[in-house]
Amino acid sequence: MRDYYSKWSSALVETGRDIVFSCSWPAYVGGDKALREFPWGYISRICNLWRLYDDINPSWGSLLDIMKHWRNTQDYLITAHGPSALNDPDMLEVGNPEVPATQARAQMSVWSVLAAPLLMGHDVRKMDAQSLAILSNDEVIAVNQDLLVRQGKFVRFLPSPSSSAGEATTLAVWRRELFNGDVAVAVVNEGEEKQSAEISWSEDLSVDPKTPFRIRDLWGHLWVTAGARGGLKVSVDPHDAVFLRFVPDPLAPSASSVRGHSRGVFSSWASELSGEGVSRTVLPSEEIGSRVDLAALAARSDPAEIRWREEGRARWQAAAKSGERKEERETGDEEGTKREERERKEPSVPVVLEM
Repeated sequence: MRDYYSKWSSALVETGRDIVFSCSWPAYVGGDKALREFPWGYISRICNLWRLYDDINPSWGSLLDIMKHWRNTQDYLITAHGPSALNDPDMLEVGNPEVPATQARAQMSVWSVLAAPLLMGHDVRKMDAQSLAILSNDEVIAVNQDLLVRQGKFVRFLPSPSSSAGEATTLAVWRRELFNGDVAVAVVNEGEEKQSAEISWSEDLSVDPKTPFRIRDLWGHLWVTAGARGGLKVSVDPHDAVFLRFVPDPLAPSASSVRGHSRGVFSSWASELSGEGVSRTVLPSEEIGSRVDLAALAARSDPAEIRWREEGRARWQAAAKSGERKEERETGDEEGTKREERERKEPSVPVVLEM
């Protein structure tokens, strides 16, 4: 089998053209033992992406099966995943008429945590406005396209707040660490009833409970809270997902100035926030455009922390733009050249956070 894939890979490379080599070999390897012993290092060197499971269809059951398979195999799938070498859970069903918006958000959220290829599997001529909005959500796509290309993972099912024995809910937590230090978390309700539970900093984000975060709702395009510590309560409808981006918050009061842990309460579509000890709410100037003047913030925060985030964001932006600009120069893109000239003339705005 290796010889055939190697020959195809070599032949495609020799053309000198940009061709994506999608392989299906792992999808036909049966059993946990066979998958554990599969040559993941080899296939990640010769293929750009590879299927891993049965063909998807527009049903909730199909999506659930793929997520379950991923939970059971993620430990060795993660070792093979990286730039130009992607585990492929199959195409998106978003946009097909049988797929409700709840299921569409769930798939886009999990696929983005997994850094999976986003391949549309529907007739775009018949796509409704809601499906288009889900597929083109730039904040969700930004997580999927994060520069690290690091595959996220399933963490656990959140425990029920009403169970003293720690009985699990149907809320599955998926987490992914991002290039600039942010953390993306998708909470998917696999059950048939709306459920509520609490995301834990230590259990679900794998960080110190005292770490303050600004929290962005990627589907609602709004800031949930800032300076939150310890935990966040979420409420998720059946077959739906809450998708959050946790941004380390250098502007929050020090841990010594806050009694206990700040615990916000977030209901996905009601956009409600409550709870004791929330350190501060998001300022309008921070929410609109998400740009903050460093000079104005210096008096309220550690300058070294501010500088660290500014430099990190600048590196991220430079890396993201370098490929685009190289292509523009090579193709003689006049508009690209004009844009570069404008950017050189216009003073840059220091950015603490830009979503």
